[in-house]
Amino acid sequence: MCVLCHTDQQKFGATEATRNVAGDTFTSATAMVNGTSQLDFPQMVHQIHMGEDLAMANHDLVTDGGAVAAVTYPQHIANCNTCHANVAATPQYLNWQTVPSREACGGCHDAVNFITGFNHPVDPATGTAIQLDDTKCQGCHTPASLALAHIPAVAPDATNGGLTAAQNGNPSNTHTNASFVGGDINNLPAGAHWFKWNIKSVSVTAAGLPVWVFNFLQDGDPTKPVVFNTWAALATPATEMMTGYVGGPNLYMAFSVPQDGIAAPADWNASVNVNLRKLWRGGAACWFELGC
Repeated sequence: MCVLCHTDQQKFGATEATRNVAGDTFTSATAMVNGTSQLDFPQMVHQIHMGEDLAMANHDLVTDGGAVAAVTYPQHIANCNTCHANVAATPQYLNWQTVPSREACGGCHDAVNFITGFNHPVDPATGTAIQLDDTKCQGCHTPASLALAHIPAVAPDATNGGLTAAQNGNPSNTHTNASFVGGDINNLPAGAHWFKWNIKSVSVTAAGLPVWVFNFLQDGDPTKPVVFNTWAALATPATEMMTGYVGGPNLYMAFSVPQDGIAAPADWNASVNVNLRKLWRGGAACWFELGC
């Protein structure tokens, strides 16, 4: 029902927002930006997601440090497919690639002034950076180029213990990303892969030790099980389980042990949690099996 009110008609009666010379601050009300309504649903939602990362200050809708700006987005902003999902309810999910517009794109890329051409590349077909309508957007912004420009990849946390001292690595920090992390398995950076846990079994030995039997499948392909590298304690840089990747996931098991006179409680009352890379490199007692 939101789109009943949040349409481009919200701009009527308003004047185009003005900007300072540097092009980083709105100096008037922003009900109309680039000839489109800031309150129209596509532009409004993109601005809310972008939040404090908007380039322009003094948006009427999203203010620096304001409540709406704090909403932002719970993952990498370039992961368009989270909302633009390929499901029955969204048959036009690829519009972000196939139907670029000043309104939708300008929601995030708010520093671009399509009226004057400021911060917008020159269109080789027209010889001008000014774009007063959406008819020529696809000439430059092709589906392939838009997918490439919106690859979601979170940069490494510079304090992660998997990084070298020169990279500000912190040995005590093993729970943040130590490599680039792709946010969409359908739009990964060139050369990147995603990996699937292939768990065969999880059990407990007669001695009470937990055992995982598993392997990793590259891109989920059962014909491409990952063979881990061999740990080399003195290697520089440090050896990783998989070439080109840093760190690894944690193994977690919840189970029951005798309690309050009950030999086999029905509920879990104990657990173990250990980092896979730490086990692989011999940093802890290794009581797991690799089903490679």
